Amino acid sequence: MTRSSSSLKPVLAGLLLTLAQIAVAIGLLAPEGPLFYRYSTLIQHDSYWFENIVERGYQTPVPPISHKVMEVSNVAFFPAYPAIAAVLRYGLHVGTQNALLITAQAAAWGFWSYFFLFCDRWNLSPALQFFGALSIIAHPAAFFLIAGYSESLFLMALIGFIYWSSADACAAKVWAALHGMVMSATRIVGIPCAAFPVVRSLFARGWRGLREPRSWLRHYGPATGCRLLLHFLSAALGSLEYLYAYAIGRLGHRPRLPRSV
Repeated sequence: MTRSSSSLKPVLAGLLLTLAQIAVAIGLLAPEGPLFYRYSTLIQHDSYWFENIVERGYQTPVPPISHKVMEVSNVAFFPAYPAIAAVLRYGLHVGTQNALLITAQAAAWGFWSYFFLFCDRWNLSPALQFFGALSIIAHPAAFFLIAGYSESLFLMALIGFIYWSSADACAAKVWAALHGMVMSATRIVGIPCAAFPVVRSLFARGWRGLREPRSWLRHYGPATGCRLLLHFLSAALGSLEYLYAYAIGRLGHRPRLPRSV
């Protein structure tokens, strides 16, 4: 009961902070207009590319064009963010733009939850937690956490991967693997980030252990095996974007019509 209540507080704090971000963006930053219109202005720039991918899938001619025209070739982003939004779009029958915003803002909630979970793990005082969160939320780029972009999903997966891969429970390795898959399926930089367990093991056990080859397997084997598994799974999932786009380009050049709602 104590463990559940201690985990619930960071999750609730993350939810409140996410809602506060959305309220500030809609109430203070959005242009004048009805509430729904103000909320829809969180879809900007790259969000339209994600919307195109959700509705049409990845499309590209062969050979690919040399300039950016998403109506002709929209292979420009990794698949995790539009894929999750597509599940909401076609599974719950919500609008594509709303699905993109719900996905990004749910991921922002996850990011802030992990932030406060780390604060609890490190036994930081409420004052340090407040000013730490304030320093993040006050940065102009924090706007991307609740807008129609993939930044919040990547940060949630990255922080979650670090959180679970540094935990001791057996189930934590499964959660770390799932976060690692989402991490590099969202951004290519997530693939080298999968080396975190090995880097952490090196710092924890010291570099002197590398001078003794016979002890490598005993000291670094578990971390290395976990890292290799996560690296393979996440790299394979992140590469599906290019494999899928290549197959579309080879098997058919005509764009598919969007699905009906």
